[in-house]
Amino acid sequence: MRRTREFSQGTVHRLIHDSAVLKNNPLGDPATRELHVYTPAGWTAHEKLPLLVDLPGFGGSGMGHTNWRPIGENVPERLDRLIGSGAMGRAVVAFPDCFTRVGGNQYINSAGTGRYEDYLIGEIVPFVEKQFGCGGTGRRACFGKSSGGYGAIWHGMHHADFWAAVSCNSGDMGFDALHLPDFYKSLVVLSKHGMSVQKFWEYFEASPKPTVEERHCRMLLAMGAHFDPDPGSFLFIRLPGDPHTAELIPERWNNWLKYDPARL
Repeated sequence: MRRTREFSQGTVHRLIHDSAVLKNNPLGDPATRELHVYTPAGWTAHEKLPLLVDLPGFGGSGMGHTNWRPIGENVPERLDRLIGSGAMGRAVVAFPDCFTRVGGNQYINSAGTGRYEDYLIGEIVPFVEKQFGCGGTGRRACFGKSSGGYGAIWHGMHHADFWAAVSCNSGDMGFDALHLPDFYKSLVVLSKHGMSVQKFWEYFEASPKPTVEERHCRMLLAMGAHFDPDPGSFLFIRLPGDPHTAELIPERWNNWLKYDPARL
């Protein structure tokens, strides 16, 4: 059921993309993924519309952004309203699925989670542009909130020749203020599981309703897999400090800071 019928309805195309980049990724996540692409009402490939790529926040996926919502708008409905009212121009919008076993993505190339930076730039964007006759140099952009905002600003800082524009909304940065408090709080959660990341993770995955503190602990651990992966640890997760004293390990924490946009 649509929230409003005031504006013409675009189309969400549901495609299947088989990735070569994600095959044999470290976490064993699927390489074949569903890919949703929005086109505005009346779209034809002859329009040569710009391409926008939606990067969801941690815990989200492209499919989640196109899913029906009982309250408020999903992203396609919002696009219908913005385009229909003239608040934004017509565009094709891609919703890639970059979800991972650790619960989300930072949209970087990581030895712990996979080459999602290459996945977006080398596979998803060219695939959508070919299928829908959109985008191209100077006519493609990415946007996101939270971890999606982090992905957008990371891509903007490292691939300015590829993306013509980025929009970072509440993106992860300033790791001293953002991640350190969660590190200390996560140690309290881990203490209930013998300081074992694996025991906590197995508990979390089996839990029908994790607490807020447990969800934040999972997110902090996932950042470790992204920013400072340990090939010998469970899910490549390594803490940036001593789990018993809470003292930061300079070498470990510095590896995190290399990914902090505020320092870059």
